[in-house]
Amino acid sequence: MVEREAYLSALLVSKMEEGLLDPCPIFGDLVSFDWSRYRGLVHLVSGGFPCQPFSYAGKRDGVNDPRHLWPYIRDGLEILRPEIVFFENVAGISTAKSPGYHSVLQHVLSDLEGLGLRATAEEFSAAEVGAPHLRRRWFILGLADPLRGGCSDRLPEPTHNQTLEHQSPDEGTRWPSRPGQSQHEWEPPRTTEPGLGRDSDGLPDRMVPYRIDRLRALGNAVVPAVAERAFRSLMNELTS
Repeated sequence: MVEREAYLSALLVSKMEEGLLDPCPIFGDLVSFDWSRYRGLVHLVSGGFPCQPFSYAGKRDGVNDPRHLWPYIRDGLEILRPEIVFFENVAGISTAKSPGYHSVLQHVLSDLEGLGLRATAEEFSAAEVGAPHLRRRWFILGLADPLRGGCSDRLPEPTHNQTLEHQSPDEGTRWPSRPGQSQHEWEPPRTTEPGLGRDSDGLPDRMVPYRIDRLRALGNAVVPAVAERAFRSLMNELTS
């Protein structure tokens, strides 16, 4: 893992100690990260690269923002040559400008294609999986394509009918029920507050730095069910 925020790094370590994440090293600087030491050893590269350059909540300096790390990731992928890449970013990545491209999102997809990956992207929202908020995010999936000189010699097995578990005959053509609606029979049970360990009920003091770190982490977080839905949907698109 690569994470420079001290609070988030500590959180990852605590989850490893609790057995919720597999133990692994955490590096603090993506710019100086030595990708070559893991060449040939990585099946999947995933993550949410910094969204501040594209977020509507910021200045939107785009590729001119020093926090724009995609070029370093692109160079790293060329070294690692993984079979699958899966990235997430805010809605603004689809409108943030990049010289020579319609948007940074198009730039990312073009770079992945240039690396020999078949790539696609789509915007998903938390409301699609029943959360009481939108939290729109773009998800980007790339698969190595050996026929085009892709990053890897192997591809995952095709999943032509891959959708959510507990599939019903019409599940593939319907969205999950929205907040306030009755759940479909094929949907797993859910609650309004996700079981993420700590949530809005556990953050009473916004003035303590530790609490602020937690609030910021929650604000940047992605609902896990959305990431799963995005991965399954995009994988089905690329392998069908």
